[in-house]
Amino acid sequence: MSELPEIPENGDPLKADVEQALAAAFGAEALSWFEDDAPLEDVAGQTSEDSANADLVETANGLGDLLNEIGASIEGSSDVAEIDQAALDAEQVDLGPRYVVFEVADQKYGLPVDGVLEIDRCGKVTPLPRTPNWLRGVTNLRGDIMSVTDFRELLGQNDQRRSLAEKIIVVHSEGHNSRTALVVDRVHGIRNLKSENGTLDGLSDRVAAFSDGLAINDQETTVLIDPDQLLGSNELSAFAAE
Repeated sequence: MSELPEIPENGDPLKADVEQALAAAFGAEALSWFEDDAPLEDVAGQTSEDSANADLVETANGLGDLLNEIGASIEGSSDVAEIDQAALDAEQVDLGPRYVVFEVADQKYGLPVDGVLEIDRCGKVTPLPRTPNWLRGVTNLRGDIMSVTDFRELLGQNDQRRSLAEKIIVVHSEGHNSRTALVVDRVHGIRNLKSENGTLDGLSDRVAAFSDGLAINDQETTVLIDPDQLLGSNELSAFAAE
């Protein structure tokens, strides 16, 4: 077996491997198929012995085109990766709208952030005579007088427990142009939640009257409260401030 001609180092390992294979299969003259100054017609016009291999010329040119395409793909692989990453970033999973999550009597609830004006500590509340037991009274919140609604009592869970971490959430209804300070046991923060399709089975009628769905996340159920349903209810509509 004749010794293969030496392939000049050209800095392209893939191309060098292909050229080595061509030289082994067709002889050293096959390397000229990749030279810029050796067009197809010159190769085809060589000696009669070379013309016998004319059918190989088209194959060689096809291999050359393939080699160039492979090289271009390798050079552009980083760009392709960037495009794919950009596409993935653009197709982020929809985690759902944001809710202020709070807790009352060991149950988590969520209010949409656009229905919450502010969150504050529960300050001084002035009781009002002859009002429902769920209405703690009124408070002065930076110059604004508003009703204070005890959410635990409103839901009928009046076990007289008071949390040391009590907070008030100022809930606002665009539909009814009203608001109230809702007293809750604690506030957990803002989370993205998606309402699950289905009924509100398992909720009391009182809770279901204010809810527009349930969100189940990490095996934890959050009852989603609709500010319009809450402030438009028969109970609160008479006491919520405009």
